Amino acid sequence: MYARLRPNLISLVDAFDFHDNELNSCLGRYDGQVYEALMERARLNPTNRHKVHPVWKSIKQETKSKL
Repeated sequence: MYARLRPNLISLVDAFDFHDNELNSCLGRYDGQVYEALMERARLNPTNRHKVHPVWKSIKQETKSKL
């Protein structure tokens, strides 16, 4: 069934006319800027606020060898 639908899937999804922001997805963007959008999304993610996450300092201290 997928093989028969595949040529028409993009048209079927586009027929719903959802805006990229409504879908909240970087993939399948109307403007075609998929990779730029993925990088921007990653850059704005709160997890990526710090170059090195502050918790790493405590983990680093705890894992130091005491030899």
